[in-house]
Amino acid sequence: MFDTGVDDVGYLERVIVELSSALAIDERRRWMAGFSGGATMAVRFATERSELLAAIGTFAGKVGRAEGTMPPFLFPPEPTTPLSVQMTHGTEDPNFLGEIQGGSLSTSALEGMQWWASALDCTAVPAVEVRGKLTFDTYTGCASGTIARMVTVQGMGHMWPDRSDGLDGTKLLLDFFDGKIKP
Repeated sequence: MFDTGVDDVGYLERVIVELSSALAIDERRRWMAGFSGGATMAVRFATERSELLAAIGTFAGKVGRAEGTMPPFLFPPEPTTPLSVQMTHGTEDPNFLGEIQGGSLSTSALEGMQWWASALDCTAVPAVEVRGKLTFDTYTGCASGTIARMVTVQGMGHMWPDRSDGLDGTKLLLDFFDGKIKP
């Protein structure tokens, strides 16, 4: 399901390791972000090479997929080391409820976040905070003090939010990444 024959994970690992060395990036403060297919790649990288990241942040990504149009879902391997995760989805995005694409059903945002909370050994029930059109579902008690958070944006479609719609997606991610250090 996740293997296309191209070593995307190996390529990204080489880029991250070499750039970290060349630019003297603190290995405990490496984060990855992605949108849509890039978000799905960030999930894959974080599960397969969790030791290289402190946190990931995604917009409109998918976590798991069924082999057809009905569950059960296939998920990536669980991460081998703790990391923090923030997934952001708009309620008007087809990925929010799970979409069928190419004859395959993807997990909904909630199913994906529940998988992350379980994989990171977080509390089963999130703390919920509503700030205007944003709802933050934050799972705490995760391995080594990490957190898993789903941000739901009321009325947003399949997009990386920019300031024109009143939400700065980049700031939302940078605020999440702030202080996230590899345990």
